[in-house]
Amino acid sequence: MILAAKHIDLNTCTFNVAGIILERLLTDQAATIDDLMGVVERNLGPDARFNVVPALTFLYAARMIKYVSASDAVLLEEVSA
Repeated sequence: MILAAKHIDLNTCTFNVAGIILERLLTDQAATIDDLMGVVERNLGPDARFNVVPALTFLYAARMIKYVSASDAVLLEEVSA
C-alpha cells in the first residue's frame, strides 16, 4: 500500500495532477504541455505546476498518453480491448 509522507500536499501531488491532465485529454483528445500547465494551474494553483512533468512522465510510463513531437502535443493513448 502506498502511504503519503506527512509533508506531501495531496491537492498538488503527482497523481492528482495526472487526474486533471486526463480529464482535459478526455474532453479535447490533444493538448500542448503549456496548455496542460495552464489547466493544472487554474484548477490546483501555481504550486501544482511543478508536478506537471512528473505527472506526464507517470502517464507516459503507464501508456496512457503519447507525445507527438511534430505537433508538440500530448495525446490520449487509444485503449485496445
